Amino acid sequence: MADLSESAGWVSGIYQIETTDPVVGGPPNLGAGQGIANVQAAQLASRTKYLKDQTAGFNQEAIDLSSGVDDLDVISASGIYLANATTTGRPSGAASIYVLHEEGTAGASQIATDADGDAFFRLRTGSSWSLWQQLVTMTDYASNSMTTAGFQILPSGLILQWGSSGMSSGSGEADATFPITFPNDVFKVIAQETTSTASGTSGVRMVGWVPDQTTTASCRFFVVNASGNPVSGENVSYLAIGH
Repeated sequence: MADLSESAGWVSGIYQIETTDPVVGGPPNLGAGQGIANVQAAQLASRTKYLKDQTAGFNQEAIDLSSGVDDLDVISASGIYLANATTTGRPSGAASIYVLHEEGTAGASQIATDADGDAFFRLRTGSSWSLWQQLVTMTDYASNSMTTAGFQILPSGLILQWGSSGMSSGSGEADATFPITFPNDVFKVIAQETTSTASGTSGVRMVGWVPDQTTTASCRFFVVNASGNPVSGENVSYLAIGH
């Protein structure tokens, strides 16, 4: 018993066997009126082979995400992979993580995301992978405090904080504790005096930030009048930028 011959191709329309057609078997040849009973099967088989050929290039390992891959450094086919706690090449500190691998002609790229919403990225040039770079930590990105003394953490890791100090002392100094501690460093603090009610030149207040008295947790200001003399009893509002 012979099988139908399959040839990949998307057949436009499936032939309807008419009441006038001689329903006979054998190799299908619609033009010659032969094997009419097998024409539909042959057309459907051609469609099936066409679809199979279209999906043959898919990476089956990438589609199956149940067990994960052993080594992210040696992947050579584009796809989505599961890296578990024992997978080589995963981002440091990440346990179970999904990796989108894009293979190119001169290298490759990988983007990894975990269940906490953290995202990482790296590039391969030739056979060498760059270090993983964290793109965003969703816990940090979603973390903010929209109050009079608050903060906002941006996707880049830049942190904005704002608030006010206590009243300046007799030395003109005033300290402020940031709403949260900067993880790394303070870039800049911009401040202004907010409580002076004096008028005229004598009421002018100038505020300066003291970088060497600033830590990742707090900062210091000095308040002086137009003559450069320390002023006490003044409140300072600030905007701090760091990461």
